[in-house]
Amino acid sequence: MKKQNLVWLFSLVALLTFSFAFTSCSDDDDDFSASSSDVVGSWLLTSEKEDGEEFKGTEDWEDDLFVFASDGTLKEYYGTSTSARCYATGTWTLSGNTLTLTMSEDGDEYAYTATLTSSTTFYIKEEVDAPDGKYVHEAVYTKQ
Repeated sequence: MKKQNLVWLFSLVALLTFSFAFTSCSDDDDDFSASSSDVVGSWLLTSEKEDGEEFKGTEDWEDDLFVFASDGTLKEYYGTSTSARCYATGTWTLSGNTLTLTMSEDGDEYAYTATLTSSTTFYIKEEVDAPDGKYVHEAVYTKQ
């Protein structure tokens, strides 16, 4: 009888162990796949860093707003709304979760590569080669 109870108990423990193994936590955050509808809309700068040092709340902080249209065009504004001065225009494309922005400001053209991490957040991380040396610029935008 003891042997039968021991086998039954061992079987139960094994069954529970295997059921927990197959129902463990998933990595849903890694499964985000961006679509154009995720991009269209207004995106406000919520965090900006230079070499890891936060700008927000300092005299170097400037509000910035991107507005992405469904036709693949975009506008960038100084400020938190479209009533602010529009200082750059351009186009955008999406490939996977990579957003490419091609911009023009006062006749100068430049491009950014951004990564959508969710339907409400994208970030730009770039190495800038400035006259006083290189630095890493990071900007996080949140959909409004």
